[in-house]
Amino acid sequence: MVNQMNIIFLYKYLNLLAAVSCLNSNPDIFFEFNRIFS
Repeated sequence: MVNQMNIIFLYKYLNLLAAVSCLNSNPDIFFEFNRIFS
């Protein structure tokens, strides 16, 4: 079982990747991450 701190770190890391690499070409991915985890 992954502890909550690791989950938060992973979420922030994935959000950063989405913002950097996907936001311009496919913003829906970024917003979908935010919808699922918020």
